[in-house]
Amino acid sequence: GVVILQSKFSDELKHGDYLVSVNGNEIDSSYDVELALKSFSVGDKISVSVVRDNKIIEVEIVLQEKVPESISFN
Repeated sequence: GVVILQSKFSDELKHGDYLVSVNGNEIDSSYDVELALKSFSVGDKISVSVVRDNKIIEVEIVLQEKVPESISFN
């Protein structure tokens, strides 16, 4: 699994959640997360399983576009 350190795009994921699957696909590394998300687009709804407080919970998330926090034009 992968520990979630920060989630700006979903109130459903919390700091410290341990991500174990995306749409039923097991997650062992951050690379697995990238692979799992490549087949989806912005606006798609996905189901993720996380371990929180020693319990596995299912969370539905709508994928959002990642926007850089600051853009510099020099």
